[in-house]
Amino acid sequence: MFIHKFFFIFLLLIQLIITQIYNFSDIPTEEESFSTANFSIYIPEDIDTLKGIYAYMHGFGGDSRLIVQDTLMRELSKSIKFALLGVQLDNMHMDSGIGNSLIEAKAFFAGESNHVELINSPIFFDGYSWGGQWSYHYTVWKPDDVIAFITMKGGYHDTTYSENALNVPGYMFIGEYDSDYRIENLTDIFLKHRGSGAKWALAMEPNSGHSRIND
Repeated sequence: MFIHKFFFIFLLLIQLIITQIYNFSDIPTEEESFSTANFSIYIPEDIDTLKGIYAYMHGFGGDSRLIVQDTLMRELSKSIKFALLGVQLDNMHMDSGIGNSLIEAKAFFAGESNHVELINSPIFFDGYSWGGQWSYHYTVWKPDDVIAFITMKGGYHDTTYSENALNVPGYMFIGEYDSDYRIENLTDIFLKHRGSGAKWALAMEPNSGHSRIND
């Protein structure tokens, strides 16, 4: 009897853990040019109203969806009442339709989790390399959706519409020993827009190349 009771409780706990993680995949339409848009989100328990979404963005060709299993990142997100989002994306150009995929993912997660506030929840982007570029491009494309962004050690940031994101706090990181074009790209975009009032900061990680900052 005790064994059966223990097993039942164990199943309930597993079910609780599973229901805190939701997955969504978007299929491109004929007008869209991206190929892959997969999302996983962790929603902390015992939070009535989520204040935002912490989006952990991968480097080129990567997949950050396993971040929703990371105990430390879960605790961090829970402490600020944020959901934790991991992604697998193959395109960083918003005109491909990839930005709409994130919007659709938010709507899907809102319905599945009964957290309707997720539809309008602001996003904090923590982006490395290609993922930092994606974070920046989304911010420029839809600045009202973003509470702040980090772009670290990316080498291509389109500045055509940078003015759209001047009022969104941004943190740009370069590595002391990273490739020159990456250092120059982020340094130039910071210098060209800081004088126009961009709420951005630029910092160099000493003795570091093209690696993620994990502090």
